[in-house]
Amino acid sequence: MNKDNFFYNYIHYASTMILLNILFIFYFKNIYSIFPLIFILFFFRNTQVNFTQNNKTLISPSSNKIKSIEKLENQYKITTYLSPLDHHFMVSPCDCQILDIIKNPQKDDAERVRITLKDNNNKIIYLEKVVKKLGLGPYLSKLLIDSRIKVNIKIGDKVKQGERIGMIRFGSEMVWYIPEEYQLIFKEGDYITIGQTIAKI
Repeated sequence: MNKDNFFYNYIHYASTMILLNILFIFYFKNIYSIFPLIFILFFFRNTQVNFTQNNKTLISPSSNKIKSIEKLENQYKITTYLSPLDHHFMVSPCDCQILDIIKNPQKDDAERVRITLKDNNNKIIYLEKVVKKLGLGPYLSKLLIDSRIKVNIKIGDKVKQGERIGMIRFGSEMVWYIPEEYQLIFKEGDYITIGQTIAKI
């Protein structure tokens, strides 16, 4: 199945949860028991990403609010927040090659995965998907999902701008590391939709 198929997220990321919710509805047989299923179907939606293809720009890999922008030695560190209403699947910000995929949780993380990309301008970009420890609650049993961060690419892959690269299941943070050669066209506090142009070179 193509990764941008409407049903892709439901089948690959949420099939167990959807099945259990359906059984829940049949068991309780009341109108309120359908609400968890509606939430799951909304949360894992895999809708079309609208963007303009351009090798000189980066598009937002996720839908999120910009929490902070920090200037490091040769790059910008951008920390973002994904609300429960945002898309939680991620796309590639540019045409690129995947150089590395590593798990590198920090002190307050339950999970953290860093994806290293090299774009067509030979610039290195890092994308970090993050699940904080606070997000691990009884409502998310390990019996239902093995991990909250899923990646559907591998090292060496060449991916296109806008191509799906994974999903955070019930996580709420993503961190971008963008080379200083790119001009950022957003500021702290901005809300950015997936596919929106965020930087140009």
